[in-house]
Amino acid sequence: MSSRDAKIRALKANQQRWMSERQQANDIASIRTSLSVPKEDDQNSQNSLNTALSDDTVLNKLTEKISTRLRQEIKDDLYSLSKEDNASLAVSMENYLHGELQTHQCKICFE
Repeated sequence: MSSRDAKIRALKANQQRWMSERQQANDIASIRTSLSVPKEDDQNSQNSLNTALSDDTVLNKLTEKISTRLRQEIKDDLYSLSKEDNASLAVSMENYLHGELQTHQCKICFE
């Protein structure tokens, strides 16, 4: 049984890695499409990529995609929680923030 379980875990890990790589490739293609950048297999694509995009533009697009995806995942997680779980999560988050804010004081006014 353990060798079978190990094979299943390895297959799941490979599938997860492949899905992650596929998502990254789709994100890159989506950004290129939205910014009208030529595909990699085009001639002189590296030169046209450098002239068509600045590093800031790519970074901003990627950051926007990441934050949108994280926001959606957090919303989905919050909606999936029951009201009791949501209330206990809110209380624990409030306690955590209270503790963190209490340990950091302003160096000017010590508040």
